[in-house]
Amino acid sequence: MENITITTMGGIFLTAIETIFLEAMDRFPDWVYAVAGIVFIAGSIVLMIQVTRISNKFADVVGREDRIGTLAETNGQLQSRLKALEHVQTQYNSSLNECSIFLEELKDIKESEGDEKFHLSVNLMKKLVNAVPGNMSATPGSNNRCALWMYNSTSGELDFFTGSAQFPNDYKDGGRTLGINNTAGGRCFRKSENLYIDDVQEDDDWSPNEQSKSHYNSLICIPILNWGIMTVDAMSPFSQESRLIIQVYTDLITLVILEMYDGAIRSTFTHQQRWRV
Repeated sequence: MENITITTMGGIFLTAIETIFLEAMDRFPDWVYAVAGIVFIAGSIVLMIQVTRISNKFADVVGREDRIGTLAETNGQLQSRLKALEHVQTQYNSSLNECSIFLEELKDIKESEGDEKFHLSVNLMKKLVNAVPGNMSATPGSNNRCALWMYNSTSGELDFFTGSAQFPNDYKDGGRTLGINNTAGGRCFRKSENLYIDDVQEDDDWSPNEQSKSHYNSLICIPILNWGIMTVDAMSPFSQESRLIIQVYTDLITLVILEMYDGAIRSTFTHQQRWRV
């Protein structure tokens, strides 16, 4: 009962205040309303200015965060590119160091004669073939492989002559040949042109080797005079740097083959013995 009385009295009091306020407004002169309007407009302008300043500060903060995010992303991309360039530098340095050693060996071969020249040439060819996979890797640890194929005028095919360590033993000693027709290697030799195949499954002359357990997807074939071809297999497409390195090694192998032929011609071995690798 007491609470109801207090509530009723409060309501009566607010009504009285409202009545007094309205009656006072009726008695205000017109200039009071004009001043009040000006004050209201000025207050609104000040409020808008404050809101705009706060919005601009917020936008600046968000913008800085966006720029920081963009810079972080750009930094990540640059770091990846730097690592790639460092790997390319490692490739080139390794290749140059080995090539300088191989050139010294080639110089010694040129000064040798007959049987010695032939055997030294064959040994250097093996070294060059084994050096290619490690130096042309697109990424560290890639399992690439390189091989030399010699044209056999009797069979009209390309015989496996020597290959890097990644090849299985059954490729050696006449265990693998390439036809001149209907193979990528044969097309390379027949047309005497370099082949750069990123995906062998898309090549018209490629056919799967049912006995092979490898998963090589990319292939490079380079002709070597009228002697044969060099092939390099990789898991993924070759980089431009790898292609250049492979070409350099192919040129070196070509020079060694010329010395090997010269040694074979001057050798007292039989024809069959000359080509025994």
